[in-house]
Amino acid sequence: ANSDILIGNNNALLATQQLSEVSSELSRLRAERSNAEAKIATVRAVLDRGASVDIIPEVIASPLVQRLRERQVQLRAEISELSTTLLPSHPRLKALQSQVSDFEAQIRIETRNILRSLETNIELTRKQEASLVADLNRLKVEAARVGEAEVGLRALEREANAQRELLETYLTRYREAASRQSKDYLPIDARVISRAIAPSESYFPKVLPFTIAGSLAVMILSIVGILGWALMTGKAFKPISYVDPEMMPERIEPIANPGLEARPAAELEAQMPKAPVIQAPSMQTPLRPGVAARPEMPGQTKPGIFDDSPAATEMVGSGLAVSPPVPANDPDTFSFGEASDTLLQMDNVRLAVVSPAGDPGSVVAWNLARTMSNAGRSVAIIDLTGSAVTSAQFLGDKAHAGLKELIGGSISFRQAIHIDRHSGAHILPVGVVDAGEFSLERLGEIFRAMASSYEVVILDCGFTSPDALDAIADNEMIVIISREGCTSAEARGFAADFRAAGFQDTICIRMDAVSRANVVAA
Repeated sequence: ANSDILIGNNNALLATQQLSEVSSELSRLRAERSNAEAKIATVRAVLDRGASVDIIPEVIASPLVQRLRERQVQLRAEISELSTTLLPSHPRLKALQSQVSDFEAQIRIETRNILRSLETNIELTRKQEASLVADLNRLKVEAARVGEAEVGLRALEREANAQRELLETYLTRYREAASRQSKDYLPIDARVISRAIAPSESYFPKVLPFTIAGSLAVMILSIVGILGWALMTGKAFKPISYVDPEMMPERIEPIANPGLEARPAAELEAQMPKAPVIQAPSMQTPLRPGVAARPEMPGQTKPGIFDDSPAATEMVGSGLAVSPPVPANDPDTFSFGEASDTLLQMDNVRLAVVSPAGDPGSVVAWNLARTMSNAGRSVAIIDLTGSAVTSAQFLGDKAHAGLKELIGGSISFRQAIHIDRHSGAHILPVGVVDAGEFSLERLGEIFRAMASSYEVVILDCGFTSPDALDAIADNEMIVIISREGCTSAEARGFAADFRAAGFQDTICIRMDAVSRANVVAA
């Protein structure tokens, strides 16, 4: 640096590189000057001979000359047209010919202007050439001086290399001598190969890969934890109940009912009147159009959904229906406790409670819903009784939107389903609006939707026929004939009708004193 020995591009000396660039620029200027001098000589020769200037490229390229030539051509064309009608001495023709001569003179004036411009450029080029020649001479001297300095530098480098090699030789001999004198001496052979360069980006830690790996690890650990919790608690072995969020009802707070206070079983038995025994005809064939209807029994309502009856109002006051005594050894009738224990061991239970006596038999559906709900099952009961007795029993009154509004499309499942005031069971009440005629196919769709969302679905059909039930559900439905309010003969007749219609899983259930007490206590 002290000797101005600077390195330029391609490891060349800066002075030598500048000398080469100045020499190239000087050669270019000299070539331009020679070309301009040749053009000036050509233009001057054309002007001296009085020849046409159209052969000079610089003149032709001038915009002013081009416009003058265009105007001159137009005038000559106009002169040619007028020559056919006018004599050569006509003033109009003379004026046009004078204009043509003026344009020619202007073209020659423009040519001389171009000549003067070229001469001016030559003068400028000569001045630049003189300046470059001076720079070239100065750089020659500088390049010579730098060359001599470079020779001295190379000599110094050779001397330094020789001294370094000599030093390394002395160090090697010293280490060898030291290692011979001391057995604990370990020679050090370390040298700098290259300087380390700090990277612009950190190599560790890698944020993105570590984030992805951490997220995957957390997800896997969460899955393993959930699976372990499900296996340890037994949730993994319990069928999943897919409950639609639209079917989650709004909870109704339990309402106190004086008619549902707990009373001793003996007192309940004493208060139950003896219902008259009606000798019903044999019902070995399914109910079809044209078959004589079964005699109507006390408390029985008319068949069909959405048919209001005052029987429900009279029965809800006590919360319990009465039925004739059933012999304990009746082989065709199961006790409520036996039936409920069996149903609790089944998965995805679909029940239809049919009551030959109408509204009094709905007590079996109530008790089944509350018993299975208290056992931890998700239970839904659909009130298909014409009198809305089940709606009044579960919700306290009949004034609740439900099945009629849902069929009409005015409300959603969430608004139609309510919660029992005495248990966690869900109920779809009859409704309050007059639905008029409705589609059993639509009712079947509602039942299938609820069957896919609850573990237990109970249809409280009241007094109905196998044909009406077959339009709603399939033959795999479990049909329960309620013995409340009817005789054994009537119950057996109904069971035979449903079995003949294809409902093979048809049983009769009676309420015992313990079950009655539990219903009232609830």
